[in-house]
Amino acid sequence: MAKLTGKKKAAFLARMAKGRRKAARKNGTGRKPKTKRAANRNKKNGRSKKNKMTGAKKAAFLARMDKGRRKAARGQNPRRGAGKAKNKTARKKRRNQESMEDAEHMFETFHGKHRGQIVEYDELVRYPDKFAELGQLRELRFWLDDANPSFPLTKFGAECRVVCTPDGENIYFVGGDQSVELNALGIASDKDLIELGPCNYIAYKTTKDFHDFEPIVYFHEFGEENHILPTLAYDTLNQRLLLLSGDYRVKREGIVN
Repeated sequence: MAKLTGKKKAAFLARMAKGRRKAARKNGTGRKPKTKRAANRNKKNGRSKKNKMTGAKKAAFLARMDKGRRKAARGQNPRRGAGKAKNKTARKKRRNQESMEDAEHMFETFHGKHRGQIVEYDELVRYPDKFAELGQLRELRFWLDDANPSFPLTKFGAECRVVCTPDGENIYFVGGDQSVELNALGIASDKDLIELGPCNYIAYKTTKDFHDFEPIVYFHEFGEENHILPTLAYDTLNQRLLLLSGDYRVKREGIVN
């Protein structure tokens, strides 16, 4: 290997110095960067200045930790941290927006003591699953008040159907838009099931052999025989209309009584 002398040696030394200065500027300190082994050793010995907190940052961090411990303690022991009254307006939330915390609050309010264990119940609820379709629901009328003895509901959509159980003793409404604007009717209630009023009229569109299967809107006035009317009710949770009680029957000629 040839030995550098003169101008070549000077140029080589200048390039080396330039490289060292560039490396120092890149590291930001001008010092030789620490090796990975040295960094791990400092971290192990707890001498890393990067993660060390002092002053206001340390105080804020300790405050957050203390707050988290108090919150966890309240969750494990309801007796601790209790006594602060719930906002009364929160009790007016709809049932599908309420939480277990709301149920616990109601238990403690009713019994005057903290709740114990939480028990889950499995209940068998039966609903009819076999129906005979009668037609498309077009209109319902019910007694709202003295000024509106036959108040109409008509906006159900094309998919809302009138159906009955196989024995013809119960009429249901399925599909479509069965929502009711209770405020517009002047009805204010926090109940899940609401009686709208006695139902005195129903209209539905269907085809029957009586009229050569032409689409026709048939109507029926409830209680035509004994004046016993079914009650139109509203399920606010599921936004569904229900026809309760009454003395009607579904027969070959149509809805009777």
